[in-house]
Amino acid sequence: MNNKFKQYIIFWLSQTFSQLGSSMTSFALILWIYMQNKSAMTVSLMSFFNYIPYIIVSVTAGAFVDYHSKKVIMLVSDSIAAMCSMFILILNIENSLHIWHIYLVNFIIGFMNAFQGPASSVAIGKIIPKERLEQVSGLNSFSSNLVAVLSPILAATLFGFGSLWLVLVIDLCTFVFAFFILLFVLKIPENILSPMILARSNSNIALGVVNTVMGIGGIIGGVIVSTGKLNVNSAKMIYLSAMFSFLFGDITMALGKNVILWSLEGLAASLPIPFITAGSSLILYKYIPEEMQGRIFSIRNAIQFSTIPIGIILGGFLADYVFEPFMTKQNNIVFLLQMLVGKGAGSGMAIMFLLTGISGSIFSLICYRQKYIQKL
Repeated sequence: MNNKFKQYIIFWLSQTFSQLGSSMTSFALILWIYMQNKSAMTVSLMSFFNYIPYIIVSVTAGAFVDYHSKKVIMLVSDSIAAMCSMFILILNIENSLHIWHIYLVNFIIGFMNAFQGPASSVAIGKIIPKERLEQVSGLNSFSSNLVAVLSPILAATLFGFGSLWLVLVIDLCTFVFAFFILLFVLKIPENILSPMILARSNSNIALGVVNTVMGIGGIIGGVIVSTGKLNVNSAKMIYLSAMFSFLFGDITMALGKNVILWSLEGLAASLPIPFITAGSSLILYKYIPEEMQGRIFSIRNAIQFSTIPIGIILGGFLADYVFEPFMTKQNNIVFLLQMLVGKGAGSGMAIMFLLTGISGSIFSLICYRQKYIQKL
């Protein structure tokens, strides 16, 4: 095994133990809640409060994950989940635990899972060799099914011996193990935006400023969309917003050469994203029967998130082995491109942004001009 795959195996084992601990806690909480009043509704509400924030936040979580450190997102998500378990443990020891505490915790965990899941998927895609993808898929299926089989048995046994607190302690122990593996062992390469800015500015502060502004852009776009005053054709909102993001985000990101321009371009790239997701959701809710929405949204999320690791792996390969070396050559084409984006480290990645912006904006326009899309 090469080093990257060994790194993944360690990560996979640690996450499997952590997932086992979390699943045991979830099952033990079901047992505890049902013992309180023998009501199926109280158990059902556990899942309700877990899925509601996940469904709501998943619409925009993918965009947030794209532009932020996957490792940090995973560490923060896991830490908050662990704090929730600690909160339940303390209340249980003090005999102060109530059902509404568990509903609150499930709501918080559901919110964090909307970010943790995509971040984990992207991270896996970035650290494993392409030829190992099928093997990794098999390992993930094996571990998820193993957890599904073992967690109810172990949780029920431990619950019988030590009540709820024993299961929670084991959950926290598995978290600590997985946390330190993720923090000190797993190294996740980021998207080409970060290395491009670092290469061209040689400044961590510049990268931090640009990422912050991009986050602000997403917030502003979200606030505008949330007003509910956008009387715009949904298909038009999707494709024209995407075209705007490509034109004034990616293309100008390639041409910019300082933190001020990159920040303005990051704002232009991220602000339209909530409009795209809102337009997509409006169309889906309008045309998909209510009884089929769960399946369609699941498929949509699976397709969307599955493209992220592919794009990131391809982006890293093209940056390191195609565009960066190409921009060091001496010929007329390179000279003309250097007049646009400049010379030196990061110029090849700037060309990638330029090509993405041009092709993305053209593709968005072509898609919008399709009659079957305009009919929506």
